Amino acid sequence: MEDAGSFRYVAGEGKRTMNPARSGRAQSRAYTIGSFLIEPDRNCVAGAGTECALEPRIMDVLCALADYPGHVISRDALIERVWGVDIGADESLTRAISILRKTFRDAGEAGEIIETIPKRGYRLVASVSRKGGDAQESGKHPQANEQIAVSGYSIALLAIEPVSSPTYAFLADGITRDLTSLLSRIPRLRVAAYNSATAQGVSLLPLAEIGRALDVRYVVSGSLTARGEQLQLRLALMDALTNAQIWSKRIDQPIERFYATETELLLDISTSIFSELQVSEAADVRKRQAHDLSCHELIQSAETLRSLYSRTSAAEIVVLLTRALELEPENAAAHAALATQYAQNVASNWTNTPEETLAEAESHVLRALKLAPRDPEVLMAAGIVATFSGDAELAVRRLRQSQERNPNNPHVLATLGWQTCWLTGDCEGVEMIKTAEARAPHHPRHALWALYRGLSLTRLGRLDEAVDAHRTSIDRNPNYFLTHAHLACTLVMAGRDDEAADTLRSMLLLSPDYTLEDYDRLMRRHRLMFAPPFTLEDSIEALQRIWPSSQTAPTPPVA
Repeated sequence: MEDAGSFRYVAGEGKRTMNPARSGRAQSRAYTIGSFLIEPDRNCVAGAGTECALEPRIMDVLCALADYPGHVISRDALIERVWGVDIGADESLTRAISILRKTFRDAGEAGEIIETIPKRGYRLVASVSRKGGDAQESGKHPQANEQIAVSGYSIALLAIEPVSSPTYAFLADGITRDLTSLLSRIPRLRVAAYNSATAQGVSLLPLAEIGRALDVRYVVSGSLTARGEQLQLRLALMDALTNAQIWSKRIDQPIERFYATETELLLDISTSIFSELQVSEAADVRKRQAHDLSCHELIQSAETLRSLYSRTSAAEIVVLLTRALELEPENAAAHAALATQYAQNVASNWTNTPEETLAEAESHVLRALKLAPRDPEVLMAAGIVATFSGDAELAVRRLRQSQERNPNNPHVLATLGWQTCWLTGDCEGVEMIKTAEARAPHHPRHALWALYRGLSLTRLGRLDEAVDAHRTSIDRNPNYFLTHAHLACTLVMAGRDDEAADTLRSMLLLSPDYTLEDYDRLMRRHRLMFAPPFTLEDSIEALQRIWPSSQTAPTPPVA
């Protein structure tokens, strides 16, 4: 009886060896275990006229065992493959094995399917049959060149190579480990285990083979070069499905500074990787029809619409997220995303019943928190809803909780910076927003972050800088009318009435029905925007003087 926890197998022509312990479900197509049909894509086990749905990670455990029937797989190997770095994974594995055994028993299996080997791990004792009906015998292992469809929302970080000096091999390995750990904290992103992605020979394979071997769509490779007192770190993010490079970065720093700033530097890198991966994946999803998308893909598709945010795109976002919840009513991420959109609709005056819409947003957040109270995206949504409800203290608390669980999300950082600045008047909040903007320049919410920066600078009384920030936001997304309204308010506070009047006319081209009363209601919910010597009342009074007397939008100039 062999131990499959550290199997090595021959790839290609037998000249390279690599670890095949692909994280998650290596085989996405259906197969059988004994008389049971296993459908990983549907998370389904069927047999004896019954059909049972499994939780995704429980299915991942079953697939991991089915890759090596008859062999012992250690608990550590299963945890690394399915959960990666996750507190509580040991208990989760015990629960998963118990549920799998009960599933097979309830379906009529008299014998034991999964055997516990004391102090060693678990063994799948039933035969496994894959395509063509050929049973996979004990001792036979999948080949690296087997045609496996790679999973979409998944990534592997290959070993960063120390190019010029073996002296820095330990540093390159530390960077690889730390980046893998950071990426593994991103919800719903499956990250290949460090041991699998850095195994000997993996990086020498063609990109498509790496993707198949590790069962990932995206691959990050890198190198570390020392030149005198300088270190150069190069990284590239590649799509193994299309064989395209979608992001790269080069960092040159003195060795001393590199060590001093390593933690922040790695967070910059992991956030950039996460953002670019999201953009690439969402762009791919948007090419397909909505009725063909999964719940997760519908959420991604909705996110892409925020790059040119407008009333029309906001309505489409609601449609997509409502569809997502029709597919999976208990999906916490979908509830969270819809709550965020409803709260933003209230702030943008895109609802005829603001109090009811805000209550609906809060209802979806509470549902999401009940389903997944520790999920970073759920906590982010709770913070955003609190933001648009005018509760900056709760917003900061929720956003900090989200950031602790996933420090890679730039939108959390930007929103936290904005609300921290409003709550405390701390200029560090502005720097947090700038950091988010620098880390993720292609993020769909990049334009909103400049708006948040403008609002924060207004709170600090740095009005000229606030004007520049608002105009940057308009340059990034000219479709969002509310940025124009905030810019006009800031210009009035700075005594630049003529510019403010021009800005209001531009705003009414985008939203002809928006009134001063609408803006007044919004600002009364967010009084923290104003700090002495500026007051809400003074600003509204100044806006009243220049607000167009008619709410009819001027005729745009003829091209």
